Amino acid sequence: MTRSFLLAAALAALGPSALRAADEPLADPGVDLARVRAAIDRGAEFICKDLDKTLKPYAEPGHGQCDDTLILYALVKAGGRSVSRPEFKQVLDHALKRKLSRTYQAAVLAMALEAYNPAVYAGYIQNCAQFLVDNQCDNGQWSYGSEVDLPTPSLAAGLTATPGGGGGGEIVSRDANTRAKTPIQRRGSGPPEGDNSNTQYALLGLRSCEDAGFKVPFDTWRKGLSAWVSTQREDGGWNYDRKHDEGSYPSMTEGGIGSVAICMHFLQRNWKASDTVNKAYGFIAKNFDVPKNPVGRHGGKSSFEYYHIYAIERAGMLTNREAFGPHRWYKIGAEWLLQNQKGDGSWESKMPFGHPVKDTCFAILFLTRATRPIVYSGH
Repeated sequence: MTRSFLLAAALAALGPSALRAADEPLADPGVDLARVRAAIDRGAEFICKDLDKTLKPYAEPGHGQCDDTLILYALVKAGGRSVSRPEFKQVLDHALKRKLSRTYQAAVLAMALEAYNPAVYAGYIQNCAQFLVDNQCDNGQWSYGSEVDLPTPSLAAGLTATPGGGGGGEIVSRDANTRAKTPIQRRGSGPPEGDNSNTQYALLGLRSCEDAGFKVPFDTWRKGLSAWVSTQREDGGWNYDRKHDEGSYPSMTEGGIGSVAICMHFLQRNWKASDTVNKAYGFIAKNFDVPKNPVGRHGGKSSFEYYHIYAIERAGMLTNREAFGPHRWYKIGAEWLLQNQKGDGSWESKMPFGHPVKDTCFAILFLTRATRPIVYSGH
């Protein structure tokens, strides 16, 4: 029997709350699936607490963001009862009502809605695509983004948005998208250059827009790829941007792996044979040490640890890679997360920039293997 068959049987044995789409496996040999499912459910319970406080915008000047889209995406990926509870609708409504103004916001909203119900929320996803295309920087990166002129979206005519996208708390089924894609035309651009964090999320969001039926301009992918190739360091890794005199570090390198693979996929190029990707694999294999993410501009201290853990998941899942060198990333990461979940269901790094809601969302996204692999078609 195949691993996927065994996994499906194991999920079915755990009951309806564990049932997931076939392309979103939860397990790895040696990982206790029941403990993983319980940890996900407890994490989802935590991020639904005290939403009136959680959904307020950040206080940091220049960011103007909040955690609604990240919570939404984590709940969608948690599945089961997480998408049929009233708090889910509160988060969804909040995210849909907020005007698109930032790259992270638009990218993660597209990811969440495409995973939840792309037909019903097509108008919102199209706006996310337009926002991201219009905000690409001159050098191919993305910065934090700024508002662009967008129509007021609405739910697709004749379709009903029910909990879970299909009723009964289940995520809408994913069928092959065979209809012609709606083209997105670039109407403007962002500043001269951006950073590798906003850029990796923008590309994840645009990938979801493509999967939802919107055609991103070829030049957007071309410039995005060029930005990653041109900023890769000699050791195969990446850092945040050109302005910071710091070495490569894991989270940006993992983001680079997934980003290059996404761009090359939509450019119909073979990312499996990419020197850029393979050099980055080498950096991760050499520096793999969950959850440590030493960042030069923070004095080499481990920082953004759960952001890093989710970046590991994306690098592994997007490129269908179960290990970096000898390191089986899911087994190592899942065991660490199971050991470090708090009694209230949350996760929070003790290192700089730890945040219980964001860290818990990132942990859920790792444990659920939230990212669909890129299907290599041999081009």
